[in-house]
Amino acid sequence: MQRLSRSVVIVLTSGLLGLSTALTGTATAATPQPFKIGTAISAGSVAIEPGGDIVVAYDVKSGSTGQTLVCVLTPGATTCSKKVKLTPLAGDTDFGTPQVFAPSADDIVVLQQTCCDSDPDSDLLWTSTDGGGTFGASVRVGALGVATAALIGNDIIFSDSFTSGGAYVQVIPVDATGPAASTATATPKAASDIGDGTYAGGALVASDYLKTDYTTYVAFAPSGKDFGKTSSYHNVGRFPHEQFIGISGGAMLTLQTTGKQNLQLRMFDGTGFGPARVVPTNGGGPGSYAIDQDGNGLVHVFTDDSRSSPSYHLFQDRKSVV
Repeated sequence: MQRLSRSVVIVLTSGLLGLSTALTGTATAATPQPFKIGTAISAGSVAIEPGGDIVVAYDVKSGSTGQTLVCVLTPGATTCSKKVKLTPLAGDTDFGTPQVFAPSADDIVVLQQTCCDSDPDSDLLWTSTDGGGTFGASVRVGALGVATAALIGNDIIFSDSFTSGGAYVQVIPVDATGPAASTATATPKAASDIGDGTYAGGALVASDYLKTDYTTYVAFAPSGKDFGKTSSYHNVGRFPHEQFIGISGGAMLTLQTTGKQNLQLRMFDGTGFGPARVVPTNGGGPGSYAIDQDGNGLVHVFTDDSRSSPSYHLFQDRKSVV
């Protein structure tokens, strides 16, 4: 997700898509309120343009000839000022989670996993040069599924969940004209849940492995390394009895699978992760969670459990919470 230093926008649910915005210039921020922009059949992703427009991508049709909807909202708006539907090649179906990025002003790219025509490179990339009003023809850019992605400079790294051989990564430039050159294995353990983040121009890949219980692993490839090569990654964290929830920038959420089953936040410092801090939850049963680290380094956590309304927590300076 591309972040703006004074806004945070997160897709809360996959069924009814919601957005929340909050000022992040101070430690005290009003609790953001979600609002509906449409009905989705997938999780979605969000990018914020340099000028402040919010761009959301989510799937609205499955089966033969899937469709990904791109919605552009102007600052403060709750309805789309622009809407475009992107259709896969060869009557394919959409899979995974569409990933949207805003590399520069008016430039929008959308990465979508599709399936299942005869070409194995069924990950598609669409590009807009007018702020999401129109998109050019899609380009085939990879064969790895797309469950998560991160923009690092002018590159996009992406990974798939539920892979048996390890936590895999492919990397493409934002203006890719063809498939990724290689696939890296960031962690040689089967990956159930997975997320891609970034720290100081490097790539963070977090995943969990479920045997008798969850263990979360995190691998890091520093800035300047080839993110498409296995040798670029080294392990920077191993957390037994914790299920991976999400990562944004260098901020990671996990959920304890034993004991108090706390939702925990850790911050990466370039070599490892600091101590876990418990994120307050409403204790209402199974829930969904979202995390975003903004351009100021502030961390925003949203929780939405089965018995109470969504809640919001702001972490600043690695210690205080609002």
